[in-house]
Amino acid sequence: MSEIPDSAEAMEARETARTLPLGWRLLFWGLIAWGAAYLYLYSPATTGWTQAGEYDKAAAPQGK
Repeated sequence: MSEIPDSAEAMEARETARTLPLGWRLLFWGLIAWGAAYLYLYSPATTGWTQAGEYDKAAAPQGK
């Protein structure tokens, strides 16, 4: 019975030695897409919303 050598090279997975697993690639590109969508949806440059604007609306006297 032959033993596996006790080294990092012997324990390394050969199939994924040069490529990233699919799950890591999906996570990477999913986070990129989520960040781009978040930036577009919640950026004051694209939506016009600002905290100061909300404060001004709330502080404005209500017309009677």
